[in-house]
Amino acid sequence: MTNTRSLAIFILANVCLFVMISTSIAQFIIDTNGESVEEGDEYFIRPAITGNGGSFSLVLNNGSCPWNVGLDNPDLPHGLTVVFIPFVSHHDEDDVRHNRDLRIQFIASTTCGQSTDWRL
Repeated sequence: MTNTRSLAIFILANVCLFVMISTSIAQFIIDTNGESVEEGDEYFIRPAITGNGGSFSLVLNNGSCPWNVGLDNPDLPHGLTVVFIPFVSHHDEDDVRHNRDLRIQFIASTTCGQSTDWRL
């Protein structure tokens, strides 16, 4: 009886440990090629449904500052490039992960003299 109880406690402890470890490991964000998105590399952001609405870019609201993030002309193939910059890098890896705070910065300059960071 004690062997069965000890085995049950051992199995339960291992299952709990496995669940805690697997949920605490943040997964990598992947690009459309299935590769990990890397900190500092340039990317285009596209809508999930292709052929619908154009590409992400900086747009003026009512023609005046500040710039906002929006969908650009659907005839333009890519829009502006962005870089992903985590607030805290994860050790020596430069891959961007889910559930981590980061900055999304458009690679552009504006006439408004403001940051091109996308603030969510």
